[in-house]
Amino acid sequence: MSRVQSKTELLLLQTHLEPQEAKREQDHQQFTKEITTMIVSLRSQFLVNTQKILSENKDIRIRPPHSPNFFNCKFPDCIYCQLRESMEDHLKLMNKSLTAHVTTSAEKQQQTRIFPRKKKQDKINLD
Repeated sequence: MSRVQSKTELLLLQTHLEPQEAKREQDHQQFTKEITTMIVSLRSQFLVNTQKILSENKDIRIRPPHSPNFFNCKFPDCIYCQLRESMEDHLKLMNKSLTAHVTTSAEKQQQTRIFPRKKKQDKINLD
């Protein structure tokens, strides 16, 4: 029994030029693996940067993080809520950008199928 694929997954599969569905699925899994590796790396970098900023500002009192259930607490000094809100905004922007890139790629691929490029013919010199 195959699982239901999301619209994004289907679009990603359609951007591959590989005509075999099994190969496209393999390419999609490889893409997902690479994205996961990138996210883990960025997460580590973010944590290192956060720790550095906090250690450089030890004299500033920081409100302790609270349960995510209380987001958005509206306290102006709640770094947790400010960071979370910023991250959510960036994720929305990234999702919008990714969807646009995938859609554009799919449209270009579709146009290529409808209007395939003409092969350059050898010119014959009649002189």
